[in-house]
Amino acid sequence: LDALTGRNGATSRTLFWRHHQHDQMAVRHGDWKYLRIKGREGLFDLASDERERANRIAAEPAIADDLKRRFAQWNDGMLQYAASNYSYDAGAQAMDRP
Repeated sequence: LDALTGRNGATSRTLFWRHHQHDQMAVRHGDWKYLRIKGREGLFDLASDERERANRIAAEPAIADDLKRRFAQWNDGMLQYAASNYSYDAGAQAMDRP
């Protein structure tokens, strides 16, 4: 409530997420977001590029490495995907319907 009313700033935190389909993972820390989908990597400065158009991974390898390290540390404490888990392409599934 304090952040919404302007009495106190928002608390800074690191956000992590992952999705089994296409081996997706992402980390948001401060203004930076690291993203990997199907083995393709991206690093984005969301303060100046909120649409994630300019991949900064080649220009800022130390930031990318730090975010990957943070993700690996977080992911080590998470349950692994079970072999019975699967992902599907929702578009392909829709096309299979009569």
